[in-house]
Amino acid sequence: MARRTSSDPWRRLALLTTAAGLAAAVVAAGARLARRRTVAGTGIEVQDSYTCGCGAEYRMTGVDRHRVFWPAGADESDPVLGDRCPSCDAPLPAGHETAIR
Repeated sequence: MARRTSSDPWRRLALLTTAAGLAAAVVAAGARLARRRTVAGTGIEVQDSYTCGCGAEYRMTGVDRHRVFWPAGADESDPVLGDRCPSCDAPLPAGHETAIR
């Protein structure tokens, strides 16, 4: 019969901590994927929508400075060119700090 060493409880704790961290990462990735959807017929993944302070609505894809905005109902070939709302000239969100509605 093998003798247990004093490191066995620490090893178990380390394994449990690692497993909990991995489980949390999987849950976070699943939540992010669940938020994504595809615009019918285009194959474009849309993460969210954005409503400007002036009331203009946009659909968007991408993250941070790689976001692309389309006015609601616009064709895939007609994105917003630039980083400002065409209606009121307000800046469109460009980073994590912006809350998406």
